[in-house]
Amino acid sequence: MGYNGPQCAYTCTYPYYGEDCLSKCDCTEEQCDFVFGCIATSTPKCPSGYNGPQCAYPCTYPYYGEDCLSKCYCTEEQCDFVFGRKATSVASNIS
Repeated sequence: MGYNGPQCAYTCTYPYYGEDCLSKCDCTEEQCDFVFGCIATSTPKCPSGYNGPQCAYPCTYPYYGEDCLSKCYCTEEQCDFVFGRKATSVASNIS
């Protein structure tokens, strides 16, 4: 993959890549890898509690936090998608 010509001696030239150089990149030459195609040069990190394209999606229960990699061990109602387990308030009966 990523090579062509006699005995696969040549790498694919931009904008082509992949097996027999038959696939075509739809990105800049700097972002086009001759084997894999378009690659991200840097992926912006989502804020904690979000993921997906343009960081549009909150983590789904039971996951939360950075890259949605942490897991809540409580009910869905008690799990905050950013911070994990929500703080519970304790009512006091001070008279």
